[in-house]
Amino acid sequence: MKTILFTLSCAVALSGCLNTATAPQNTQSIETKQQNMKITPSGLQYQIHREGVGATAKFGDKLKVRYTGKLLNGKVFDSGVFDLTLQDGVVIEGWTEGLQLMKQGGQYTLFVPADLAYGEMSPTPDIPANSPLIFEMEILELSR
Repeated sequence: MKTILFTLSCAVALSGCLNTATAPQNTQSIETKQQNMKITPSGLQYQIHREGVGATAKFGDKLKVRYTGKLLNGKVFDSGVFDLTLQDGVVIEGWTEGLQLMKQGGQYTLFVPADLAYGEMSPTPDIPANSPLIFEMEILELSR
């Protein structure tokens, strides 16, 4: 009986040592109360600010994208212009999916759930694990 009580006491004591720094991020969700918000089957949410012109981006296209990445609290963690060939594994899944909704000159806001962003990884100290992310996106150039 003493062994069981000792084991239970150790388990309770050690549970307080667990790292729960990411717990608040795990419970955060993206609200869909924004005006004109659309949602894809994967859970990616987006808002169109400017539709753009021409063909919609697809796999294999070369893109130049201007972006600003933010946490749900509005803190900017990255921004810039990025050249890429649209294909799996180049950028986070939320970008891959979201860019395929856009045309050249299109301006969208992508609300990316954690599982379409970095998931349980924390790629930089500025992006906690399990963080949903917000990206202001514009396709500056699109070529096939």
